Amino acid sequence: LIAFLAGSSTELPALRDFCYYATIGITFCFMFQCTFLVAIAYFDSVRQEHGKADCLCCVSVDDETGVCVKTEGWTEGQRGFQNRVVGTYMPRLVLGTVVGKVVVILISCSLFGLGIYGCTQVKMN
Repeated sequence: LIAFLAGSSTELPALRDFCYYATIGITFCFMFQCTFLVAIAYFDSVRQEHGKADCLCCVSVDDETGVCVKTEGWTEGQRGFQNRVVGTYMPRLVLGTVVGKVVVILISCSLFGLGIYGCTQVKMN
């Protein structure tokens, strides 16, 4: 916050305006977190005390398992598609094979290279 306030004293109009907007944005974000987030955390703790589910707060959860859906006895094929992809297939592909690791490194390096190229193309009027 102080850095953006100090930056607002610059001679460059675009940078000065950015610092003004950043200072205002950070201030409002801080105020938002001090007020709204605390209220939401309180309501969430009330929801947990009443034994309600996260997304469907009108549904009570089972006291023993802490879930509102029976999950015991599920096999790998009965899990959801997204859960299977993120929990099973992607770790095996990315972390378990050399090809997956090389692809991740190539994507990361190409994004880094494109970022550097974009920085070199910035022109100041």
